[in-house]
Amino acid sequence: MASLSVHNLSITVNKNEILKNISVSFREGKRTAIIGPNGCGKSTLLRAVSGLNRNYSGEVLLDGAEMKKLPRRAIAEKLAILPQGVSAPADLTVKDLVAYGRFPYRSLFKSAAKEDAEIVAQAMEKMRVSHLQSRLVATLSGGERQRAWIAMALAQQPQILLLDEPTTYLDIAHQLEIMQIVSELNAREGMTVIMVLHDINHARLYADDVVIIKNKGVFAAGEPQKVITPGTLGDVFGVEAAVYKNSERQAEDVIFPFALRR
Repeated sequence: MASLSVHNLSITVNKNEILKNISVSFREGKRTAIIGPNGCGKSTLLRAVSGLNRNYSGEVLLDGAEMKKLPRRAIAEKLAILPQGVSAPADLTVKDLVAYGRFPYRSLFKSAAKEDAEIVAQAMEKMRVSHLQSRLVATLSGGERQRAWIAMALAQQPQILLLDEPTTYLDIAHQLEIMQIVSELNAREGMTVIMVLHDINHARLYADDVVIIKNKGVFAAGEPQKVITPGTLGDVFGVEAAVYKNSERQAEDVIFPFALRR
């Protein structure tokens, strides 16, 4: 299992400091949710730990090696990211899209076409899009399209999966479907999952750890039930909130923001 951590990470964009001296270690084989106000740097942090953004000071360590010094192919063999707002050519089928996930391996294993096909088929099955493999990605519903993109990431066979707001623009049912499938992957395969989320209850229900970003740094980090509290939501988002017990699943509760803090 690959390890991932950042130490004294700072990122400046167009002379605007986005993150300052952030240090976080992501637990192997666990689900970590990154939450915080809009514009606080959640996606910026995710891009740095994925290797997409190398313009930072401090350290991003993948298996103890500095990310800046690693070839992108070596990173892609351990880690996959699904950024926000990805799009596909209009004539691309689901199967072809998922097959792109095999790019880190193709030049190294030119004779592995059969193995690649099997891995692509497995990725589609895991994300429940096998029946859609001949469909054009452009014709899919939002939930179907998101599952296809995650299947492409899974075709990389990553040890770490990074998701940037995977449920954005999806209806409630498809949001829950994505979160449940991702949790199944984590439980069944021990895959480390790091995801930027907006829904605080998704973070409470579907994460093992939560990292809250505010004012360029880590405001709080730890177990969801201890970190996502009415007091924290007031300090971070400026809202009043209350916790309610879930009558259907007693081990879980939900938090409900009901007013702006005055």
